[in-house]
Amino acid sequence: PINTIRAILPQLRSGRVTRGVIGVQVRTYPISKEDAQAFGLPNTNGAVLTTVAEGRPADKAGLEPGDVITEFNGKPVVDSDALVSMVITTKPETTVPLTVYREGQRKSMNITIGELDLEAEQGTPTEPDVDSEPTAAGFGMDIEPITPDIARELRLPSGKGGAIVSRVGRASPASNAGVVQGDVILTVNRKPVSNVSQVKRALDEAPSGSTVFMVVWRAGQETFLTLRKK
Repeated sequence: PINTIRAILPQLRSGRVTRGVIGVQVRTYPISKEDAQAFGLPNTNGAVLTTVAEGRPADKAGLEPGDVITEFNGKPVVDSDALVSMVITTKPETTVPLTVYREGQRKSMNITIGELDLEAEQGTPTEPDVDSEPTAAGFGMDIEPITPDIARELRLPSGKGGAIVSRVGRASPASNAGVVQGDVILTVNRKPVSNVSQVKRALDEAPSGSTVFMVVWRAGQETFLTLRKK
């Protein structure tokens, strides 16, 4: 795109192109009216953070999975693509203000942009072996207990985790929300869960048509997901 060329042209003249990074992943699909209500947003603008990498700029600034960034450097964030564009075109080591919504509360914070390292960003997570008796948890997924071997394999923090996802149905609500086999469910609707029964009960108690917030452990970090209950 011509705007990208305009942004990097001065860097091309100097012989080196840099990209800004804050160390997050964002939800790829837009915020619906129902989501906006569940997040406590004034409208459907914003980018939902699904992961915040430990030790990276976002983590140092105090951002958390499930936060919604609605303004970046004084400009409104329309959607996730807009946030990505804003971040990568911001000069590394620049400190910018953010407006964030967390649990319905509007917060202001500052973040210092890092520099993208393409080699460090690469990597393929592995899926653990799951072979115990599954429990149907609704949303088109099955869950199973977390064994000590699985906890070690996934480098799961001590005392965290209620169940591991052993199956996700095709085109199910869980699949549509981005749940994958091997995810370890840490919280449901912002409350920690510690066993299969707690996970199932928390998911069962969600009213039909509601938005369910879930944090899972995936590839060594926490990932925030939003599910819609039919």
